[in-house]
Amino acid sequence: MSCENLVTLNVVSNMTKILAALKSGHHGFPVVNNKNQVIGMISRNFIITLIQSEAFYGKYPNSANFEYYYKLNDKCKEQNQ
Repeated sequence: MSCENLVTLNVVSNMTKILAALKSGHHGFPVVNNKNQVIGMISRNFIITLIQSEAFYGKYPNSANFEYYYKLNDKCKEQNQ
């Protein structure tokens, strides 16, 4: 089994890394601590729900990747209507 396509998220991750994970197409992500030990899993759908609810702190990153967030958010809103 290869780990080269493994996409992990840290306990505290920034939006740039989260958006990159969502772009990967995977549906779940291992959550690792600062010792790179797996401490849990988070699903793609739960991440999207957190983003829609703006359940994060800090300012939005000043990044072209953030356009993906807006497209993703709009797509999710359309699906929920």
